[in-house]
Amino acid sequence: MKKFTSTFKKKGHEIHLITWDSGSFEGVEIHRLRGKTPKINKWLIPVTAIKVREIIKRIQPDVIHSHYLLPNTVYGALSGFHPHVASAYGSEIYLQAKKYPFISMLLRYSLARTDIVLTTSESFRQDILELGFLRDADKVIAMPWGIDVELYSRKREGEVFTLREKYQVQDNLVILNPRGIRREVGGYSQSVRALSKVVEYIPHAVLVLLKGCVSDIGYERELFALIDELGLEKNIRYIDKLLSPKEMVDVYNISDVLLSIPPSDQFSSCIQEGMACGVIPIVSRLRVYEQYLKDGKNAFFVSRNNIEEIAEKIVYCYDNPQIKDDFNRINRALIEEHEDWDKNIEKIVKLYEELVNA
Repeated sequence: MKKFTSTFKKKGHEIHLITWDSGSFEGVEIHRLRGKTPKINKWLIPVTAIKVREIIKRIQPDVIHSHYLLPNTVYGALSGFHPHVASAYGSEIYLQAKKYPFISMLLRYSLARTDIVLTTSESFRQDILELGFLRDADKVIAMPWGIDVELYSRKREGEVFTLREKYQVQDNLVILNPRGIRREVGGYSQSVRALSKVVEYIPHAVLVLLKGCVSDIGYERELFALIDELGLEKNIRYIDKLLSPKEMVDVYNISDVLLSIPPSDQFSSCIQEGMACGVIPIVSRLRVYEQYLKDGKNAFFVSRNNIEEIAEKIVYCYDNPQIKDDFNRINRALIEEHEDWDKNIEKIVKLYEELVNA
């Protein structure tokens, strides 16, 4: 969100942010709601909706853009303001709406009252329509955000050697799972179990785990209990802090394999960043990944719960080191063509202008 707001601020726009977040956003006028971001509670919705509506009425914006469907798009819809753009990121549709009928109903109500719904992949766009959350196909637009292609890039061999010394993985096969430790999303337990198979063949293999910005403390304890049980303490590099973008570039560059095996996704930026930095993607068999990736050509697809298959693909990458360069040539070109932040943000600007002038 900070990158999004700062980009528009640099373009000379006046930016207001309605948020529960306690963080600071330079050059942005913050309208902070009380408490932490709440779970959807049907008894509290009217109270927050009135507050959000009052803020919007006072600001008189040209356009509002709700990032995440829950709860932001709900309150944006209840404000009655137009034009209203909503960005959907996946978990609300794929996980929460499937579990809770009330959430599903609320999302249908809210999305019907937006002007445009943005997704970052064509696959997710199709899912929203096929699952019946919206019927008007023209209202749902696949518009990737992209990444900073200059920042996320492959470093020179000497720089990588120095970074490997820093992270104590000089001669190791490095497997990276870049997602935060969350029970339903990260695939961390599968990654750890796959590592237990890999070390039978490659004893010096290490798995890099990132705490991320959102963590499940209970699951974190379970995960490290599993690591202890499997005797993998020496094969784990756990980074217990939120890394800056520049630090993430370093972590991608020391990694050989990027393991991303969620149950659902919208082609996460962490995969794009890894692709731009030359890491070999090993991903779940999800339709969304077929947008850029082809099994065996520039990535490997696996069943997220098939531990043997995941381990086999990792070992295959180790046995065939030329794959990293081969995949990088393809993946770097794809990211530069389709996922360049600077190019894609201009599409958002154009969309806003069209809505305001309509």
